[in-house]
Amino acid sequence: MDILIEDYRRLLNDLGKIYQRKIYQTLESDHRIIGIVGPRGIGKTTYILNYLKDNYFNNPQALYVSADDLYFSENKLLEVAREFIDHYDGRLLCIDEIHKYPNWGQELKNIYDKYKSLKIIFSGSSSIDLIREKYDLSRRAILKHMPGISFREFLEIKTDQKFSIFSLGEIIENGMNISTDLASTPKLIGWFNEYLKVGYYPIFNSYNEHDDVYHALIGIIEKGIYIDIPSYYKIKSSTIPIFKKILNFIYSSPPSSINVNKIAKSLKKDHSDVTRYLEMLRDSGLLRFLLIDKTGHAMMRNTEKVFLNNTNLFYAMEYEL
Repeated sequence: MDILIEDYRRLLNDLGKIYQRKIYQTLESDHRIIGIVGPRGIGKTTYILNYLKDNYFNNPQALYVSADDLYFSENKLLEVAREFIDHYDGRLLCIDEIHKYPNWGQELKNIYDKYKSLKIIFSGSSSIDLIREKYDLSRRAILKHMPGISFREFLEIKTDQKFSIFSLGEIIENGMNISTDLASTPKLIGWFNEYLKVGYYPIFNSYNEHDDVYHALIGIIEKGIYIDIPSYYKIKSSTIPIFKKILNFIYSSPPSSINVNKIAKSLKKDHSDVTRYLEMLRDSGLLRFLLIDKTGHAMMRNTEKVFLNNTNLFYAMEYEL
């Protein structure tokens, strides 16, 4: 237990200045168990550590652990929670990368039910919301989805200026004045082009060269395909290369021409199998769908278009090829 506390304190002390995203405010809640979900590289760990540093920096009643720490190869989360409460009067336990912990749902449920005074914040992949019903977590946990960096946020980071947030209604009603004010921003078009290439993931702020960002994004794609998807779904190892083929097909095709039927025909795979693979890629944060107004199985049958999740992935794949 002491080593977990020592590692946590070191992480907080090493945490540099963090850009304060507006989304952080919407992620906060008084609910006893909160899940922060989103694709790899989107900033979930940074958010949790930033929240702890701002609110619990010198408070021994808060603890951060990562579920993929070697410590948990021999120790249980439930035991950590019990010791944290008994010896430190613990009030907040933050568990990062919880999807990498075996049987996480059952233990999280047990911690929630046994220790009423303990608040839990956990983070995990986007796919985690597909299995949150397991062990009846759905009526206990609320999930907060963390999106990528917006162009407004990218501009604020790059220019050190503040830009207002406008609703769609405000843009429709007063779009000319808003665009005129925004157009006065120096190098606006250049910033937008850079955002399309590298600005969606917070990692752009850690590198000076686009090539380095692309290498990191390729790593996100590879880990999503070869680590995340196989760990969440029971699929044969021989199936895994198909996911990369799907991404390459989508990358190399004109956006207006891509739908489930064309992908299935190109790969010579069953339509239902391709539909399932696409859903896995979507839920891992690598794809997004444009849907016709349908629900259930009809929703996937009527998927109008399939895209890479964001333009940064397109440029990273272009760089790789």
